[in-house]
Amino acid sequence: MKIVITSGGTIEKIDEVRYITNNSTGALGCAIAESFLCFKEIEEIFYVCSPTAIIPQNYDKVKICRVTGVQHLQETLARILSSETVDGIVHCMAVSDYAVDTVTSTNLLVSQVSDELSYLDKSCAESKSELPALLERCLRAENKNAESGKISSDMDDLIVVLKKTPKIISMFKPLQPRAVLVGFKLLNNVTTDDLIEAATYLMRRNGCDYVFANDLAELSPEHHCGYLLQTDGTYEKILGRTQIADAIASSVIIEALRRAKL
Repeated sequence: MKIVITSGGTIEKIDEVRYITNNSTGALGCAIAESFLCFKEIEEIFYVCSPTAIIPQNYDKVKICRVTGVQHLQETLARILSSETVDGIVHCMAVSDYAVDTVTSTNLLVSQVSDELSYLDKSCAESKSELPALLERCLRAENKNAESGKISSDMDDLIVVLKKTPKIISMFKPLQPRAVLVGFKLLNNVTTDDLIEAATYLMRRNGCDYVFANDLAELSPEHHCGYLLQTDGTYEKILGRTQIADAIASSVIIEALRRAKL
């Protein structure tokens, strides 16, 4: 069997020395990989992770694929899934919902808007309807600030405009329809019913076979818990990182073996 595991958190560059990321360490992804390695059926694991993510140590069957931002992650996964036949995919990476689109400042934005407005007849209703597009052009006018390498620290303030990133989980089933897919859903300080409802939506929308759902309010470095949801709507609460990893790995193995016999 071949397994793909995504782990850690993505990094979105503001410039060459600044970036936006999250606090995911990849500890759970690493534990899941190590649980898979306990099964004799495992031939190879593609461990796609961020530069700082915790990785399994000294395992010949694990191929480490380091990625940075969402685009890099998407390209890496597309390459693997287009060239390999995989039996299971565990997508536990904390992927950024937004990437940096452009960078500007208040002074630059005001200057750019003033220049643009000078070409508009402000008394004309038709011209006023152009204002949203005008503002969008102005926000993107200074995009070379980030591309030049390092944004000057002399700027009094900084406006970072973000854009939505593609949903990575949606690419798995079209490329590997027979693979057992495990998605992850993290919310903060919600009821169990709301958490399960969100996990169910994720499952149905992306064709997941399992979703592991947890609440940030219940997590700490020493304490990990969550719910493993199945397609029939049933779920099990699991306590402990090792127990979670074992449950996910064994569920994927069992389902993959069942499908192999069909």
